Amino acid sequence: MTTQNRDAIWNGLLDAARLDRYYSALATRFQRRHVGFNFFIAISSLGAATILLVEWPQWISALFFLAVAGMVTWTHYAEYSKKATIALMVSKQCREIGISWRELWREQDAPDASARISDLSRQLNTIRDVDLDIDEKLNVRCAERRTKFVRLNLQVKGEEVFGSGYPSRPVSPPPPPPPQRPTPQPKPIKGK
Repeated sequence: MTTQNRDAIWNGLLDAARLDRYYSALATRFQRRHVGFNFFIAISSLGAATILLVEWPQWISALFFLAVAGMVTWTHYAEYSKKATIALMVSKQCREIGISWRELWREQDAPDASARISDLSRQLNTIRDVDLDIDEKLNVRCAERRTKFVRLNLQVKGEEVFGSGYPSRPVSPPPPPPPQRPTPQPKPIKGK
């Protein structure tokens, strides 16, 4: 296995883990927005209906109805549920590609490794072409967590070989626990 292939596999692992985390977090954000807007619409509608029953000025009722109409329009325009679904599908595809990268990491000396690397890289690049807004802060957070996640999944130490970005050796088993000191036994009472 060439160093170039090994680096490509490692970078593919990291990229798939980052994209999985990113799109999963993006889907969660869109789901929360969707639920939040629907909750606000429900509360505003209830408030508007209640004001109709109570003798308050009509401008308050009109204000509630305008708020509901604005929120319904915004929810329809923003399409948060659709965006959440797309982000979840992309996250799932990234997770599946990440599994393929992990399998390739374990089979680095396979004769078809180079072809599999280019195929997985192409798949990962194709997945990124979705119509969702990019959040750079979220992307940076996911990039910071990806290395730890990949290393834990591969069960490797955090050490790197010559700074190349991939781990050097598998994790050794944890050391045995220290020996237990015997608990002191009570002394017998003398005299009886």
